[in-house]
Amino acid sequence: MTDDHLTELLDRAADRVHVGPAPVDAMVGAADRLRRRRAVTLTLAGAAAVVAVAGGTAVLSSTGGAPGPQPPAASPTPVAPPSDTRLVGHGHAAIAVPQSWGTNVTRCGVPQQDTVIIDVGAVESCATARPRGVDSVEVTEGKPRFDFTADETLTVDGVEAQRQGTRCEPDLGDTKVCNGTVYLPSLGVSFRAESSTSAADVDRILGQIRIVADQVGVPGYQAIAADQQGNSGEKYLDALREAGLTAEVRTKKMPGITAGYVLGASPQPGTMLDSGAVVTVTVVAEPDGPADEVRVGMAAGEDAMELEDAQIRAGATIEVAVGESVWAYADGRRADTLAGELDGTSLAVDDWRQGPNYPHSWIAVAPGRTTVTLTITADGKPVVLGTVTVIVG
Repeated sequence: MTDDHLTELLDRAADRVHVGPAPVDAMVGAADRLRRRRAVTLTLAGAAAVVAVAGGTAVLSSTGGAPGPQPPAASPTPVAPPSDTRLVGHGHAAIAVPQSWGTNVTRCGVPQQDTVIIDVGAVESCATARPRGVDSVEVTEGKPRFDFTADETLTVDGVEAQRQGTRCEPDLGDTKVCNGTVYLPSLGVSFRAESSTSAADVDRILGQIRIVADQVGVPGYQAIAADQQGNSGEKYLDALREAGLTAEVRTKKMPGITAGYVLGASPQPGTMLDSGAVVTVTVVAEPDGPADEVRVGMAAGEDAMELEDAQIRAGATIEVAVGESVWAYADGRRADTLAGELDGTSLAVDDWRQGPNYPHSWIAVAPGRTTVTLTITADGKPVVLGTVTVIVG
């Protein structure tokens, strides 16, 4: 393989990476991996970092609003999807896929098994090959990908559609991937099918698009969450009302994340529902106090063993060897006031003042145990976040 050929294949792989708003859990994982290398404390863009914290839920309902969009004219006798399939779509446009297909089962944006791709967040970019025999369809709100060209015009249940012809190209390794797209301009949705089996499978998948006059797809929330941040919950409720659906809101305490940030929806985006059906929306709860406005974590040792926010608040224990480092970090409001008080003699403050975690980093100097109490400062007073017992062996 020549360098030019390799570059071409990598470019094609990059074209298939779906880039969207940030998924909170993935951002947390990325931030923690950076901290394992003692990186400078990271403030995550906009959404901040999320860890699972148990908390009560407040439930309220949001109903009414303007009626949903009027469905386009459909064929007089629409064909019902087979019983072993499910409909996934946006608005009144949907596609029938096998019940066995997953949703967003990808690695670096590349499907690893038969799957629907819809309402994805940001994905890690890497040169990942698509396994042989994998089919997928991506449902996109708005215009299709930049490389879309309308090779022909057709109708789907009476609605005009544009079709990009099926084409096959070499993938990483010796796999061939075929793809084709159907775009419905009047409904603002496109369906891109891909297959590492054959071009015929792409045509078969796209042949399952239909207009569902009496149902509507659950809107996606990822783009709204990235754009609106703390106001995203309210904006997503508006989107549900406009679709003719009813919203039930639940709140969840998530330290370090702006209140009102939308975390998820159930049923998941793309699910086709009857008008007025209930969609449960989870948003970040208002903080009860300063401690809820920050997320804290700790790592230790050469392998960067990690403790998450919930573990520290519950009181955690970690083991290290003499000579290894222990460091704490925080995201959110007042994160720059993070401090750790030591109770014990097995740890000593790391005096590397230029270090990324100074002054809340320590060195294991002797066998024994030391309790580290992590705090932030609010209104001139310390606020305890949690404790970690460090056992030095």
